[in-house]
Amino acid sequence: KKDDVLRVLDVGCGNEAPLAKLIYTSRLGGGVRYLGLDAGAIDPDISFNAWRPKLLSKVLFPEVLEDVEAWFDVIVMLEVLEHVEHPRQNMMVRAAAEMLADENSLMFISTPCYDPHVGAAGNHVNELTYQALGFMLEDAGLAVEGVYGTFASRKDYKEQLEADSYAPLMEKLSEYYDSTVVAVFFAPLYPQLARNCIWRLKKAGSKYQ
Repeated sequence: KKDDVLRVLDVGCGNEAPLAKLIYTSRLGGGVRYLGLDAGAIDPDISFNAWRPKLLSKVLFPEVLEDVEAWFDVIVMLEVLEHVEHPRQNMMVRAAAEMLADENSLMFISTPCYDPHVGAAGNHVNELTYQALGFMLEDAGLAVEGVYGTFASRKDYKEQLEADSYAPLMEKLSEYYDSTVVAVFFAPLYPQLARNCIWRLKKAGSKYQ
């Protein structure tokens, strides 16, 4: 938004609030009203000079916002859901969906895609498969606008890559780039086969069932 203040909610903003820092260093702070929440501690020494993002540490979402009228243009949950047990996981997504201001508001969720052959990380209490997360998001009244793989291994999508005739291009790039980097280049094409995805979401229309 060029003329209005963009209201951003960052659920699980992290100890160092990296999204807030990105907004500040990108010189977008003047047009953003930012609220960062985290169940853990947030570095009290974070400084943004004249820009004053609001950071609340050691709080739970959505309880911390239950007594206020909260509407946001952008809501993000980046690498959060895998650390939350069910049913709170589902409750958080539903609450966030209800806090989107209007049909143009966006939610971004990134989380690992659980693979039984790989297993979950030791500090992840509830990784979801790609399909299970998709069902949860739609059940919460969200429409999936796009999904992009953010991390993958070449073997995750090798067969599909060959079927789509991208294998020669990958081999050519691998002559110069590290194979891990090349695998990440192609990850956005195959979100359902990636190790981690970011989901771009909006409120579902009135015809949602």
